[in-house]
Amino acid sequence: MRRILYIHHGGGIGGAPLSLLYLLQQLDRTRYEPVVVTLRPGPVVDLYRAEGIETHVATGISDFSHTTLEWYGGREWWRLPGKLLQVLPSIWRTRALVERLRPDLVHLNSSTLAPSAAGCALAGVPVVWHIR
Repeated sequence: MRRILYIHHGGGIGGAPLSLLYLLQQLDRTRYEPVVVTLRPGPVVDLYRAEGIETHVATGISDFSHTTLEWYGGREWWRLPGKLLQVLPSIWRTRALVERLRPDLVHLNSSTLAPSAAGCALAGVPVVWHIR
């Protein structure tokens, strides 16, 4: 059986986590073992667990959106350095997470997961990056 790690950036219910839920509901569980990691706690964790899917919350891993730079204009510019400082630790934490969970494949469920993509590359695990 192949183990697939699905990494999602948030904890709230919306389009991307529901899309992932529908994908997981159709997954052949006789061939694939899904494991979900969200970067934030929230109601989406309960949705995945209700489907019998092993689900973890990794709050020490940060995402970084290409659109985030636009959000830091005006009064919010001071937040950008802190966000940038989270990138390297997030890469290393993702690598450690992947090495601990030992998936055959990682599915990144958002374009905001660049630090996680780098961590997966360092761990030597193939990545499918779902960008909608």
